[in-house]
Amino acid sequence: MALVLFDSNILIDALKGYEHALQELDAIMKQAARIRGDSIRKGPKIALPDAIIMATALSFNLKIITRNKRDFKGPNIRIPYELVTSTTVQVVNAIPPEKDQAAQPAKIMRKPSTGKPPR
Repeated sequence: MALVLFDSNILIDALKGYEHALQELDAIMKQAARIRGDSIRKGPKIALPDAIIMATALSFNLKIITRNKRDFKGPNIRIPYELVTSTTVQVVNAIPPEKDQAAQPAKIMRKPSTGKPPR
């Protein structure tokens, strides 16, 4: 099998059933189109790049090493580790009130009255 690289628009056209696009696809891309199409119909949706990765792995009997547990499942999937995201908030460059010279009472500036009612 010759290796070729398809732009996603060819695969999208194949998903829509355009015959010319279907004729261009090799076995990997046809399988990727099936994986993506099934995920759209049955859920959960698998992103197009992930469908291509899965189809390539299945075609060559390869193991996929990923952290993406949502889209990749099965015996040929290895999740080597997980990342935990945490948010911390830290106050920096705080100026105490007694040293803040800009903390003077605000003066309200008013325009002189013209005698006309406001619009």
